[in-house]
Amino acid sequence: MKKIFMVVALGAIIAGTIFGWKYYQETYAGATYYTVVPKGIEKKEILSDSGEKMGQGVEYNLKAFNDKQESKEISFSIITEGKSKQGEPYQPGTYLKVEASQKRVISQEVIKQKDVPAKVLAYLN
Repeated sequence: MKKIFMVVALGAIIAGTIFGWKYYQETYAGATYYTVVPKGIEKKEILSDSGEKMGQGVEYNLKAFNDKQESKEISFSIITEGKSKQGEPYQPGTYLKVEASQKRVISQEVIKQKDVPAKVLAYLN
């Protein structure tokens, strides 16, 4: 009986470790992508995942490319007015370096055009 319990416990530990590693890789381990902010993005009411109003802001849905010229649709928002204000919207033509996992955008950083790899820049223009 003790051996059966040990085997079941060991199996549960292994399964939990595999599930945890997979979740981490899909959610927090990101790859670098580059994109440029287009014209015509309008402010709108930003809602939380539960539907709560967070404030006015800008929602970005952009096509980005990595060093291998693989594309990825990335989405994130910036709340520009209200109690949850995060900052100002990006100006059209701003180049962004984005760290994105399979599930979410981890971070975004404004960069200069010269910092975008030449292979990627051709896809952005």
